[in-house]
Amino acid sequence: MAGNITGLYPNIYKQDRRQQCASVESDRRSGLDRRSVSRPAIDPKLKDDIDQTKNIFSALSPVAPIRRIASIPEDIKNGNYTKAAGLLGLAYTNLPEDKLDLKNAYKQIFKGELPTYDYKNYQTPFSFFRGTKLEPIINKMGKLGVKLHKLDKSLFYTKFGERMQNFLNIEAIDYVETGRQVPKSYINTAGKVALKQANVEAVKLSGKAIPKLIGRAMLRIPVLSLFAFGIIELPSIIKAFSKEGSLTGKAANAAKQTVKSAIRIGSTFAGMGIVGALFASTGPAFSLLGIGIGSLIGNKVNKLIKAD
Repeated sequence: MAGNITGLYPNIYKQDRRQQCASVESDRRSGLDRRSVSRPAIDPKLKDDIDQTKNIFSALSPVAPIRRIASIPEDIKNGNYTKAAGLLGLAYTNLPEDKLDLKNAYKQIFKGELPTYDYKNYQTPFSFFRGTKLEPIINKMGKLGVKLHKLDKSLFYTKFGERMQNFLNIEAIDYVETGRQVPKSYINTAGKVALKQANVEAVKLSGKAIPKLIGRAMLRIPVLSLFAFGIIELPSIIKAFSKEGSLTGKAANAAKQTVKSAIRIGSTFAGMGIVGALFASTGPAFSLLGIGIGSLIGNKVNKLIKAD
């Protein structure tokens, strides 16, 4: 991809001193100021194209497939091609579930059809595998697939989630079926792996309004999604560590990038979770809209926190 971009924009890289024939000594004797030597710069046309693409993605961020790849132009601009490829892979994997979400949003807006369960007071826990292209693969992985299904839970059901429930004085008090069934592998009474159609349930929380909103937000954040985005951020951390300098300097660069990546992931998921949960009480269409708006807010918060 990098080769294609440099081919489209031949002026993207300008010659620096290391590409010139004159040696350092010649520079010094000739009286040239080496600080005036041109440095690699983004071709103005490429920058405009990337900025326009970012604006389009931002405008379409409520559309799930677009939201997932919205940061790719920025990653390409910064040379983070591995991260861009990872985001594209996640977008492709989630395409079936995203299509279902858009279908439900379409039904609400144009046909007035809404979920049959009490979606205003119940929240469906989000999943990393459910409805994706990974789901049938996981179901064929035997006992490993069963273990992966058990790991695929929302932040609400983790140790961190339990502590937050105690702190916020909230708890799950009721479950209802949403009317959706998904294939899921499990260990049957004979101790063998089998496949069943599992009911997708929604959860009702007790407590005050704001704590319940935070609880619903945690239900909308799959742990494996956080893990996946952490993996996607690894190349940026490795790249920071690989910069020239002492070992201490490399470690400091890596630590700084790790904090930046953690802020980026945390602010984005928090924004999508909270705003999405806030809008979810008005139906699936507005739930998607809330996720898109929350993603934009998360990105803004990320930039503010990292501002010098």
